[in-house]
Amino acid sequence: MQTLNDEALKGTFDISAVSFALYPQIRNDFALLRTAVSFGQGYGPKLVKPKGKHLSKRFKLALSGEHTTNALLFRIVYPEARIFYKNFLDIEPAILSGEVDAGVLIHESILGFDESLEVAVELWDIW
Repeated sequence: MQTLNDEALKGTFDISAVSFALYPQIRNDFALLRTAVSFGQGYGPKLVKPKGKHLSKRFKLALSGEHTTNALLFRIVYPEARIFYKNFLDIEPAILSGEVDAGVLIHESILGFDESLEVAVELWDIW
């Protein structure tokens, strides 16, 4: 999604999927279509952390993209978190290695993450 967001900011395509969070920045160049919006209750981004780990106010958080809706939500809800942007496939390994304290898993990574991790927050609950 972040790649599509970046390309929309550059004006690469006439039509593109983008994150809701990006739309205010590109509203003068793009119109919303009536289709292709998706929400999924219970199937969406999840903030995961090592089991039993307490997250401080300034915890290190891995997110998949700066202009994504999950990044916007986390900047609002956790304004003191230190955010690191990574490819979504690199987030779980970053948590497991201790590089970050927690991360937001998306897509197929939410279906089978390591058993030493637990869901701290469902983004659906924040949304």
